This record gives sequence, structure tokens and C-alpha cells, in this order.
Amino acid sequence: MKIKRNSNLSFQGVIPNAKGFLLSFEEADELIKQNPKNKECLKIFMVGKDLNQGWTWSGSRMIIDFQDWSLEKAMEYKECFDIVKKKVKPQRLNTTFTGPQIKKIQKVWWQYQFMAKSMRQQLKPLKQFIATSRVSKYRFFMMIENKNILQDCATVVIASDSFSFLGILSSKIHIVWSKYQGCSLGGTKTYTNTTCFETFPFPLVGI
Repeated sequence: MKIKRNSNLSFQGVIPNAKGFLLSFEEADELIKQNPKNKECLKIFMVGKDLNQGWTWSGSRMIIDFQDWSLEKAMEYKECFDIVKKKVKPQRLNTTFTGPQIKKIQKVWWQYQFMAKSMRQQLKPLKQFIATSRVSKYRFFMMIENKNILQDCATVVIASDSFSFLGILSSKIHIVWSKYQGCSLGGTKTYTNTTCFETFPFPLVGI
């Protein structure tokens, strides 16, 4: 059963639904050199695999992020927009899949399939936040500096900058709880915000 006070604190990240948004750090640097304004739509892309590589997270890729901007606003960032137009638009328009969601992202092809608006809103005032990989052999949580970072759906983000809360999440009781509450993916346990976080009886401190 979900606990009301745990709601709107944990989130899964964005779903771009197109590799054309992704860039190397070198490609991103070049775009900023061409036009410093491009920095406003370039973010470090945080994925679960990066988190699982160690306690010091630095990211491995960048991503173009037009959020929920209109086509006209996205076009102001010409160099980034041209990349998305060239790499993302054909993929979106030429897909063989059908359905309301597909039609929606075909119409706004410069945007992600899922933009995680609630997550962005809750993280905005925080200088740091807690994150864990959704799929991992070993469950651990990290405090991440909230500086020009965008989270992938393979991560679960906790909108808290409290180290005491981080301690609770990292405790044995919560790790065991998450093993029983989570799903399995190829024999590996997954941590989901709805079944693992929102159902956990946190003490009345730290959140």
C-alpha cells in the first residue's frame, strides 16, 4: 500500500525515445563554441549504467533537451535544432508503430516521449538530490550535485538533499524491503519508485 507522505518525492527520469538527442562531451563543447546560447539546451545525461560504475559519478554523455518548448523556441538554438531535425525527425516520422502516443511524438518530434515534468519541478530548488540505478545487482544510493543534469528513465531520483534521508535509504532494512517489493529483470532486482519507495514506512524524520 502506498503511503501518502511518500508521494511526489521519487521519480523515474525522461524517455527521449531517439538516440539522435545524444552527444559526446566533445560534440557538445563544439556546439557551445559555435553558439554559447546552445548551452541552455545541453545537459549531462545521467543513466543507470553510469551510476553503477562507482560512487563518484561524472556522466558519460550529453543530451539535447528542448523540454516542452515550442518549435519556434527550439529553432532559436540552430545548431542543436539542426542535429535533432536531421537525426530524430526521420526516425519519428518513419516508424512503423502506431497509436496515440506515437502520433503525439510525431507531432512534436523535437521533444522527448516523456519529459518528467514533475521530477524537474521538484528538483529545481535543490542543490543536490539522491539517485539510484533502477536495475542493479547491488542496491546503493548516491547524493548527486544538481548541476545541469538530466536523469534517464533507467534511474530513480529522490527529490531530497537530506543526508539523514540518504542514510535511511541506504540502511539494510530499506535494501531488504526493496528486494521484496521490486520486480525482477533477468534475475536482477529492479527498484521502482511506486512499489519500493512509495510503500516504505519511513520514520518521521529526514524527508
